[in-house]
Amino acid sequence: MTHPVSTPDRLAASSNPAASASAAAATDAAPTPLTRTLRLKAVGLRAAQEASSIAVADLPRAKRRAEESVDDSADQAADGSAGTSVDASVDTSAPLAAAADAASSPVSHADQEGSLQAPSAGVPSATLADLASPTAATAETTAAEDDDRHKGLALWALGGAAGIGGIVLMAGGKSSSHDGPASGPSPVGEGPTAPLPGTPGVPSQPGTGEAQPSVPDPSNAAPSVPDPTSPTQPPVATPPRAGHLKVQLAADTGRSAVDGITADAQFQLAVIDADPGTTVRYEHSLDGGRTWQDNTGLTAPWPDGTYLLRAVVNNGAAESVTASVPLTLDTQAPATAELLVSGRPALGLVNLAMSGVEAGATQAYDISLDQGRTWHRTKDALSGLLDGDYLLRGVVTDAAGNQSFTAVQSITVDTTAPAPIPLQLRKVGEQGWDALSPLSSTGAVDLKLALPAGVTAVYQQSTDGGHNWTTVPSSVSGLAEGNYSFRAILRDAAGNETALDPVKLTVDKTPLPGLSISAVMQNGQVNGTSSYLSRDGNFQIMPDRTDPDAQLIGEFRVEGTLAWSRTDLHGVGMLDGRYEYRAGLRDPAGNITYSNTVIVEVDTRQPGAGTITLGNYQDTGRNASDRISTDDSFTLVHVPSGPVTAIQWQQSFDNGVNWSNIRGGTQTSLPQTISTDGHYVFRALVTDDQGQVHTTRSVDVTVDAMPGPVPTLSLTGLDDTGASSNDFITQDGRFTLTASGASPDATTVFEVSFTGNGGWLPTSAQQDLPSGTYWFKATSVEVGGALAPSKTLKVVVDRDAPAAAPLQLADFDDTGAVGDRVTSDASFTLTTPPLEAGATVRYLRSTDDGLSWSPTDASQQGLADGDYWFRTEVTDLAGNTRLGAPRVVTVDTQAPDAGALSLTVIGSNGVDLQWAGAETPDTLVYQVSLDHGQTWQPVSAHSVGLAAGDYVFRAVVTDAAGNAATTASVAWQVAPQAGDVSRSSGAAVFGADPDAGNSAHALSATEALWVNALSGSPFAGGAALVPPVAGV
Repeated sequence: MTHPVSTPDRLAASSNPAASASAAAATDAAPTPLTRTLRLKAVGLRAAQEASSIAVADLPRAKRRAEESVDDSADQAADGSAGTSVDASVDTSAPLAAAADAASSPVSHADQEGSLQAPSAGVPSATLADLASPTAATAETTAAEDDDRHKGLALWALGGAAGIGGIVLMAGGKSSSHDGPASGPSPVGEGPTAPLPGTPGVPSQPGTGEAQPSVPDPSNAAPSVPDPTSPTQPPVATPPRAGHLKVQLAADTGRSAVDGITADAQFQLAVIDADPGTTVRYEHSLDGGRTWQDNTGLTAPWPDGTYLLRAVVNNGAAESVTASVPLTLDTQAPATAELLVSGRPALGLVNLAMSGVEAGATQAYDISLDQGRTWHRTKDALSGLLDGDYLLRGVVTDAAGNQSFTAVQSITVDTTAPAPIPLQLRKVGEQGWDALSPLSSTGAVDLKLALPAGVTAVYQQSTDGGHNWTTVPSSVSGLAEGNYSFRAILRDAAGNETALDPVKLTVDKTPLPGLSISAVMQNGQVNGTSSYLSRDGNFQIMPDRTDPDAQLIGEFRVEGTLAWSRTDLHGVGMLDGRYEYRAGLRDPAGNITYSNTVIVEVDTRQPGAGTITLGNYQDTGRNASDRISTDDSFTLVHVPSGPVTAIQWQQSFDNGVNWSNIRGGTQTSLPQTISTDGHYVFRALVTDDQGQVHTTRSVDVTVDAMPGPVPTLSLTGLDDTGASSNDFITQDGRFTLTASGASPDATTVFEVSFTGNGGWLPTSAQQDLPSGTYWFKATSVEVGGALAPSKTLKVVVDRDAPAAAPLQLADFDDTGAVGDRVTSDASFTLTTPPLEAGATVRYLRSTDDGLSWSPTDASQQGLADGDYWFRTEVTDLAGNTRLGAPRVVTVDTQAPDAGALSLTVIGSNGVDLQWAGAETPDTLVYQVSLDHGQTWQPVSAHSVGLAAGDYVFRAVVTDAAGNAATTASVAWQVAPQAGDVSRSSGAAVFGADPDAGNSAHALSATEALWVNALSGSPFAGGAALVPPVAGV
């Protein structure tokens, strides 16, 4: 048997007779149906060009001519040695770009639908004309190939007659090398096609003036002569050719574009390749084909369900039924699932899962960074999320593409520990020498913190130097003697903790050893061991010892009263009365050791004169017994020692050198109001009943109500480490308080407040302070007690690092899974949330995984691919710095390795897609094109039951940064079998041979190139073609 010459060989043979002979001798594998189809198209191109002047209005006539020519060929092969039929359909859709200069016009013929397509301009016309000429047939070919050439000539003549271009067509029969009848439906034209003129039982169309089909050559086929002896048989009804049912989906919303599962209930039904002149009705079954109902009972849109669809074709005498087509309509969203968030979300570690996901549905997760205004796809496991507020939801998608969303859950990522704040220890009760000293004699303290909103504190105490800690309340009392450390653990809402630096306290409740006192006087006597009598009010209380580490204090009170007043243990001109005296040693913690108490009685009365004293007098001075006071209102009181007939009060302004009578001063009690500060001396002249005048003792009073000069407070030895050299914000808590400008006789007292508006406590000049905010003042105390406070100075001792500033990214497109910072965006801006008052930030960058750091700008532009570590450095007003946690940004702008796609054929209409590549992709998506690569839709890796048609597959791989690469395309063809069905979404089916039987195969390189040339559009987007897969 002679093998057919392949199409490229024929092209060569047509232009070179020698090459024709060589090509005729060459052997080739049995041609596929598509190869034969392409050969027919090429052979007919010459006729198409020659007939290009035929008007569009003559299309019906041209088509009939073509059909008659084809029928002539069939008659010439009536002897059965070759049976080849050709079906043609007119395609009236818009022509392809290659034929943009050709005129187009919709054509209606019988019940047919279709589209005209121009032949590729890239095929040389001279070569194709040679293929169509008789000389081109000199190559050794089979009878079937000669028949193909003849039919192709007629069909391409029809295409030229249209004035638009060629016609999409397929060889419908088998070559002489095949067995079986030459019949079968055409897979291209939509709708029933008219029977060919000349077919037995179908008369030719008279009155058209067209040439009738030629009579078959008797040498090729013997005429059929009826036997006149046979009885007349009744005619038998012949069922029509049913063709194929095509379901055109408006949108295949499902996860695969070829599974016929959709949420869009809009679709169209059409029958392809049915007998002409037939009527069609459509039926559906909802029980798997057991029962069928007419579609007229349904109104669009159809209800959800799984349907079998079929067409019933009627020629008036009999009916035929197409193969059924499955269709699933599902417009219902899947059941709402529950989103489960685990891990440690507040610290940026998030694991996502869903429960209650509908069987067969897929699940994905979305994240929103703007309170739900926009959503982005993310992973089910995220780590290292930047600080901020996020919304999360789960997305459930069923096979039809319907989606449901879980309830939204919000998380706040806060990986920044609370900023340290000073822990201040306030002693309760006795403050000791210095309220700021870490010494307490009471064992009671209050722990004070100015907590910001959202932060709580747990107070802890340690008695072993900070090795072990126990929780205590903020107010602690009853502490035994010993050394203590206190601290606070700050905790924010996210659970971040900051342990404050501990503050120390020493509890000392042990007083110093006791002491003893005695009175020493020049004019008096001792009345026992603890009682003394002074005749002039001048004496001295003497302790038997002092201590350099203690303060010596003296106190007195009038016998019979409760309150003790401070004295310097010296009596100078004491007024008459009985006084109790004691001395004490006060240690720095505030413990006081008191001496014994002695009684000193002052009796200055003289016979006849008596004595004088002061009534309603308050001694406000440093010594409550020296009568130097701010009190300028008091009463002079005479205490007689016998009968008195008259009295005259006198005063001296020069310390008793000169005296003058006080006007109106003849009363026993004489109130005084002194308006001018000064030293005043008073006495009385007393006349007794004998007429003698006696002079009382004198009593001096110093009125010192006017404060002295206001002192100026300054800090000596302070290292002001802050941004300003005179803002008193510093890390240095060691300095000395000094005051200048006070009066020489005044005493300066330093005081401290923790609030600045009261609560002043004594403090020392030397300071060594923990972190905190303090207000200081110096008060000048005059001898009489008049106070002159200085201006206050606020000192902020800040030895704690500032709060870390969490790094944030602005103008950043996280092109991968949102949240992982693996991106193809090489330009973005570094930023932070608002800093504490007065703080500044600088940004640091590392390109060696954090081993070394260098300053960088906030604006990052045009970064090269790689891993970048960023962190912040915050400096507060005191000069303390803190480094933020490093954050990694991976810039990857390179597309991944595309890999290669291969397919494994399953049965006659199924396929498994396999991808292999050097890199493991982050996502792998398979896609299919039903329109030669013009549009792409998702497809499953495993697809069965595919409709007849041509498929182009590819895989799209995406890396973690969102860069995508596409594999070379793989073309695959499923040809319909007799009674098969056709279904497509958005593209017509082409290239199928209904008589090819089980003929699904991948397009060979030769076939693909011919499809490219003849269809007028790039095949598979210009992707490289893979080697053919064997037919199944």
